[in-house]
Amino acid sequence: LEQAERALAAAAAAFDHGAAGPVRSLRITAVAYLVDHVLAPALPGLVAGRRLRVELLSDNRNLSLTRREADLAVRLGRPEATHAAVRPLGSVAYRVYARRGADIDRLPWAGLSDEQAHLPESRWTARRAGARGVEHRANRFETLARIAAAGLARALLPDRVAAAFPDLAPAAGPPPLLREAWLVGHPEEAGAPHIRAGADWLAGLFAASA
Repeated sequence: LEQAERALAAAAAAFDHGAAGPVRSLRITAVAYLVDHVLAPALPGLVAGRRLRVELLSDNRNLSLTRREADLAVRLGRPEATHAAVRPLGSVAYRVYARRGADIDRLPWAGLSDEQAHLPESRWTARRAGARGVEHRANRFETLARIAAAGLARALLPDRVAAAFPDLAPAAGPPPLLREAWLVGHPEEAGAPHIRAGADWLAGLFAASA
């Protein structure tokens, strides 16, 4: 066991210092807005000095790790699986945003499409919209952000999405919705140097944004 641990540590050190060896591939999946606004901008920090090729898979359905559709997945909400390769990453904050300077309380609501009505974001918006209901819908947070930035409505948005739209301003107060982010991997591959590097990178990203 000690010999195997030493070999794994040596392989990890060589990988992290870009030593000669095969280029490893790493596939990471997450919902689209996390890929676009959290993972992709920080990708240079993962690949720098490593022989690593990364594929970021934006998908709002849960790609199957069992069928090897991905190596690592970021899930919003606690996964059903419980093993050593499942761990909490942190929370994703959502706030109500509207065009800067608008009277936010007088604006109608914009929300996600009916196909996403089961999501906590959609349920929260539906409760707040009340009898008037959600007036405008879209299936992407970026589209909702553009609707809000145009002054047409207010919308519950992830802070990391809204930050890309300087015309938006949040309602006062703490985030009304926090969603847990979890890392899921293959338990039998958790010790592989490229998998470990990806997992540690993801943990650092969410710790930095907490």
